[in-house]
Amino acid sequence: MEGWGKAALLLDTDNSFDILRFHRLLVSHLTRQLEQGYSSWTGHVHQPSLPDLAEELASICLQNLHVFQPNSSPQLATTLLNLPKYHATHPYLHKLDIGILAIDSMSAFYWKDRYDVEQSRESGQGDLSSLNPLRHVLAALQAFRVSHGPVIIMTNWGLNPLRKPAPTGEPTSMFFKQHLYPFPAPFDRHDSSSHIPASTNPPSQHSVAPDARPLTALAPPPGIALDAMQEHRSLPLTCHITLRPVPVSPFAPTLTLSELEGNEP
Repeated sequence: MEGWGKAALLLDTDNSFDILRFHRLLVSHLTRQLEQGYSSWTGHVHQPSLPDLAEELASICLQNLHVFQPNSSPQLATTLLNLPKYHATHPYLHKLDIGILAIDSMSAFYWKDRYDVEQSRESGQGDLSSLNPLRHVLAALQAFRVSHGPVIIMTNWGLNPLRKPAPTGEPTSMFFKQHLYPFPAPFDRHDSSSHIPASTNPPSQHSVAPDARPLTALAPPPGIALDAMQEHRSLPLTCHITLRPVPVSPFAPTLTLSELEGNEP
């Protein structure tokens, strides 16, 4: 069925992953795939039903999925650092390559980390750049990328649009300022003299939003040194996808409930 036959690791920092829904989606996908070649089973004495076969295959596939739920940035970094040992000692996982490592999302502990850094800045304790937990997360992620080479997927909140809404009602920019520091820049060319776009249009590595500003123009939060922002260069992003909710026009306040049900069954 054109699967990889590899393991997938998910770090569910938002604590929002629904394994039951994922199972239903997987069974549905496998059922559609099986329908195409199910006729070859006709005539077998112990021919399984299509739903039973899809359920059995889904159970096998789910053995390749490993979900972790760290509840802080230090726990996220520690989990990443211990993944090689987990991979080598797990009774089933050690036989497989790790195809995908996903973190959903990198922004989960943003406000707590920002508060801790600002508290440390006000008290004057230690090197503030080293206190930023995201530095340790990215370092651990880079080490695992080098040792195991998985496809890495990171989701990230879009908090601040690049452009504020215009007084005329024009919508905000489809792109967002990066609120995490340090963080890998899209399509980093490992050239310290180049300016990396703050937002990049996914279809082209060199197309930039008209209102995009260089990464160097976005000042880091207080207490985050500029040299800390450069550590992301060892972990470049090769694809950047921005998802936005589709705007829904509100119903007119004069419509009755029966009219609404007729328009939107």
